[in-house]
Amino acid sequence: MFHKFSLEKLAGFSEVDYSTINQIENGKRTPKSYTLYKLFYTLGVDITDIFSNETEEQEQLTRILTNKIKSLKAPQIKALLEFLDTYELKLKASVGKARASRQ
Repeated sequence: MFHKFSLEKLAGFSEVDYSTINQIENGKRTPKSYTLYKLFYTLGVDITDIFSNETEEQEQLTRILTNKIKSLKAPQIKALLEFLDTYELKLKASVGKARASRQ
């Protein structure tokens, strides 16, 4: 479900600064992936829908990343998984704050 918010409400619910959202909207700032995630989540946009129509370039990038991951050694895989776990925890904490502020 897609939600419509004013920039002020979107900033409050997503915990993304109003000026950051304004700069992104006006093309004056490129958002970080974490910022996009928070905005998409707040708006009810499924991020997989954004990437469902992969271009050839995206498919190629996916293949390159997959091959690089396959070539990692056990300690590198462990470090990558630890990083991803930490990133996931930070996302969940942020999402939990966003949900709590909407209630």
